[in-house]
Parts: sequence; C-alpha cells; structure tokens
Amino acid sequence: MTVNTGQSIITEPETEKVGSVGTISTEVADAVRRYQLGKADAMADVARSTRSWLFHICRGYRLSPATAEDVVQNTLVSLIEHVHDIREPRCALAWLTVVARREALRAIKAEQRSEPVKDLMTLDSAAELSDPGHIVEDRFLRSAVHRNLAKLG
Repeated sequence: MTVNTGQSIITEPETEKVGSVGTISTEVADAVRRYQLGKADAMADVARSTRSWLFHICRGYRLSPATAEDVVQNTLVSLIEHVHDIREPRCALAWLTVVARREALRAIKAEQRSEPVKDLMTLDSAAELSDPGHIVEDRFLRSAVHRNLAKLG
C-alpha cells in the first residue's frame, strides 16, 4: 500500500503471514465463492484451510482429540449443507467459528448425558456378565449395600 502524506511517500508492504486469520479468512472466502459457483473441489480447500483452526477452537472447550475431530467434521458438513445461505463469503470463517463453538457445546452436553454410571462393584470378566448366577448375586449384594447405607444415613 502506498500513502502520500504530502511530505513523503510511505510504502507499507502487504504482509499477510502464512497461517494468520486474515489469510485463512481470505482463502475460505475465495473457496466458498468458487463452491457457490459450482466448483465442488473448492470445499477441499476450505477443509484444508480451516481444519487446524477449527480443531484448536474445539480443543479450547477441552474436548478429547477424537471428539474435537468429530466436531470439525460436523462443522464442515454443516458448511456444505448451508453454503448457499451464506451471502457474504468473506464472513464464512466467522460463520464456521460460530458453528464449531456451538457444535463443541453440543458435544459437551452429549458427553455429560452419556457418561456411564459408576457401579458399586465391578465384575472380573465379561463372562460373568452372561452368567445369571452372578447377576442375581450382584443384585443381592447391591440391595444389601443400599440397605446398610440407608441405616447409616
């Protein structure tokens, strides 16, 4: 960029660092425009440009690497489903960021709902799970533990 201040001409180099948000935003905007015009291979450019950015956002929510990767995949699928709703391609990275954050929150809620209940006793092997005698014994021991805890409390 060249600016004439009257006394001197100042030339600022156009510096967009590789990996900076500005560059990613520009790459995503260009790829979204191309995809909206019918060039299907442009979505691969979006995925390549945003994968680490979105993964970093998801990990910021303390998601496991596997869950974070799932959220990134869901976010990119969401873009494919809604790409024609995006009127300003230059805002596509911001849109992806918001979707990734919302998906990360959904994943956290889903993990909280599906968290296994801790058993009072653990079985030694999977074979014990299929033995009806062990199941009855386990139920009997659990009820005895609950009765004794009720007496204490």
